[in-house]
Amino acid sequence: MSWVLASPIETLGVAAITLLQPMLSPELGHVRTRLVDLARLSASTVVDDELLVFLIDRSAARRKDEIRSLIAKAKQRAVLVRWQGVGLAALAGWTSDLDLEVATIADPWAPRSGWIGGVAVEPLPLLSSGREIDALIREFLPLLRRDEAPPYEGAPPIICLANSAEKFAELAPLLMRASARHRTPLIVVTRDVRMIREAGAPKRRIAAVFSEADPAWLDLLPTARVVVIAADDDDAAAGVWVRTAAYAGAPVVAGADSLNAWASGAIVEDDWERGLSLYLNDSPFRASDPVKAKARLMEQEEFTAVLDAWKRLLPAAQRAVPARRDVPRPRLMVFVDLAQDIDILLPVALAVRRDDRLELQIVVTDWLERVSPRTFELLNAAGLAYAVVPRKRALTATAPSFEGVDAFISASETNQPAHRAAYALTVAARRRGVATFTLQHGFENIGLTYRDAVHGDDVRFASDYVFTWGKAERLPNWVPPETLYRVVPAGSPKSATRQAVAAGPLPIEREWARKVGLFENLHWHRYDEADRGRFIERTVEAADRFTDTLFIVKPHGAGRWLNLNADRLPARNNLLLVDSLDPAWSAFAAPVLAPLLDLVVTTPSTVAVDAVRAGRPVAIFRCANWTTAYDPLPVLEGFDDWDRFIREGRMDAETVTRGELFLRGHSLPGDGAPRIARKIYAITSAQRRREAAA
Repeated sequence: MSWVLASPIETLGVAAITLLQPMLSPELGHVRTRLVDLARLSASTVVDDELLVFLIDRSAARRKDEIRSLIAKAKQRAVLVRWQGVGLAALAGWTSDLDLEVATIADPWAPRSGWIGGVAVEPLPLLSSGREIDALIREFLPLLRRDEAPPYEGAPPIICLANSAEKFAELAPLLMRASARHRTPLIVVTRDVRMIREAGAPKRRIAAVFSEADPAWLDLLPTARVVVIAADDDDAAAGVWVRTAAYAGAPVVAGADSLNAWASGAIVEDDWERGLSLYLNDSPFRASDPVKAKARLMEQEEFTAVLDAWKRLLPAAQRAVPARRDVPRPRLMVFVDLAQDIDILLPVALAVRRDDRLELQIVVTDWLERVSPRTFELLNAAGLAYAVVPRKRALTATAPSFEGVDAFISASETNQPAHRAAYALTVAARRRGVATFTLQHGFENIGLTYRDAVHGDDVRFASDYVFTWGKAERLPNWVPPETLYRVVPAGSPKSATRQAVAAGPLPIEREWARKVGLFENLHWHRYDEADRGRFIERTVEAADRFTDTLFIVKPHGAGRWLNLNADRLPARNNLLLVDSLDPAWSAFAAPVLAPLLDLVVTTPSTVAVDAVRAGRPVAIFRCANWTTAYDPLPVLEGFDDWDRFIREGRMDAETVTRGELFLRGHSLPGDGAPRIARKIYAITSAQRRREAAA
């Protein structure tokens, strides 16, 4: 017995027959194979006991009468393989009266058990298992349709476990860029394949899609270079997926989720660009993090067994506890006063809204309408209500009112002049018995991580609690005890992936070979005139040397030193000075702009953290008042350093490792915003219970 593949593709080689042969049902035994071009196929070209295999695309479907006649005359057993664009109902209609075995390859978006190389797969009658179907599509169809070949087949994959259409739509462009950059296939596992269509993901950029119900994807987990969890916040399925991937020994990047607290430091949470860069570049953490996560998981399994035993005892105890009365939620006032406050407070406000156990009240001072219209754009885009109060009244603590307020949080609060509005309101709130909180708002934060001749040992906080990025024991030894006892380690809330506004593409007129961001905060008193002059000089030298590269100069959003001194920056065709007050650029704060760049150079600032989290090479401009806090990131002094970094800077394993060591040395892993929201609720609810008991 033999079988014939009839195809409209003339360039199909005999090798395709060899690849298809193992896919035949065992009862067919060893069969001879033969390739026949569909255009040349006729009753005289087939012999007895041959199995006809037709690949039916649109051109073949137009020859349906000829094919029907051919099969009827030859009385052959035939298999019809349906290609894209041919409806199953139409195909079944014109083969219903023929004695055929119909194998189907379904439409690309059919929510079925597999989706390989742009084609969804239903069970094939002549194939004995789902694995054989996968092998058929992986091995045969790429030869037939080169443009439909699974990308980077054979390489360890990126596996995205997705059950949120919104989150997948957000991550799909990032995942596809990572797949192309690192030449590794992207595989998606989902409960509903339709979400891929809704996300607008190009089919050819995804190597495979599996239904969550199909166990075949589980076999791929141990081979994954990274597993990305695209799920809604606090979705129980996301917690299961993280544990499943950890058990398989795969590196994991997931959203910030209280269910994954056990894995903190062993997975990357909510820093999608950083996580992909960390694990796809084969840094040492690519090997160490999965080992750490699996060890913790084993501890969790033991804990779960104990917890299950306790749960059996709980029902009786719960019956003895009187039902709690419904009480109003504690109210949290969020105070936004400086232009940079929104970058740190917006993620916290969104986390509070998601947590839904605190009532949210946002207060913004009126001067931001002039100095930071972006603040209002972000709040409006996030759908957050707010009240505007005169800044003069905030400075004197006569507004806003603390009536009914249980907690107050500010982004920048110290006894220093720049923070006087938040400080005055914090003092007033404490007098009213309101719990008060403030945040570490930057990498180098006066009173916590930075001091100099201007901001020295006299910096103090009025807030009851100070949320820091790292642990208290990692703070400098000059931080006074009265500050240390206020510290609550939480991690940075700026690790949330994006601002609430979709910034869109960069507003530039033409494409460039590369884009380099130059970030400055030269308004700061730590810089002298020599520092400012050298930064400008190096910037112009770089623009003159690399004429095919666009250098985007981004001043600090509040200080705007180069915007106010634009005459000091010589004009160059490839040198673009942007202004945060320009509506075209107002949405492009550092966390949004950094992922859109190829390289980042910054004066000492939090931009270094933003760039590392965005998975971009970053170097620090060395100033006279230098600190080792940025070690081991590269430092730029002379122009030779600038030249080398711009020519050679890339996200290789060394760059990724340096960035990760920098982050882990200064901040708890993951997104601090949900931790901050939970801690504020715990403190305010405990305070209410104490007041009720009194």
